[in-house]
Amino acid sequence: MGSHFLTLYAAPLDKVSAIVGCKDAEKLTALGIAEDADERPYIERLIQGQYARDPETFEAEDGAELVRALAVLCEKTASAQVTLELYEDEEETPDLWAFIWSEWEPADPFELPLSPDGAPAVTYKDPAVAADWLRRFEAVKKAGGYGTRYLAPQPGLYM
Repeated sequence: MGSHFLTLYAAPLDKVSAIVGCKDAEKLTALGIAEDADERPYIERLIQGQYARDPETFEAEDGAELVRALAVLCEKTASAQVTLELYEDEEETPDLWAFIWSEWEPADPFELPLSPDGAPAVTYKDPAVAADWLRRFEAVKKAGGYGTRYLAPQPGLYM
């Protein structure tokens, strides 16, 4: 069983939405995006709203780079973040995988393209929806799920 990494950002959607498509180049400076940052050209495109996706597949050749750029915006606007290493597989923990790969809740306001390679992925969960998911995970853990031999000793980092 391999491991997977999931980074969760406490980034309010309204803060990120105020950046994507705002067409304000000064946002790069305000966010502290370095001139030589690999993601900078893609962040500029997000700010300018200059991206598109295939209407049938929702993919674009630069989909991975644009999603990574959105992750940088989330990181820059987040009040907190945590990266989890997951050892579970989809068949053992379907709720966990459903959380990761589910649709945006509420609907995706950015309509970013997907990567033709299938990764990386990004999703948003409203705080109330995220709390509901957390309750589900707590119930599975309490019932002895999630392969307790892999649980981190630090509370809250057990997925």
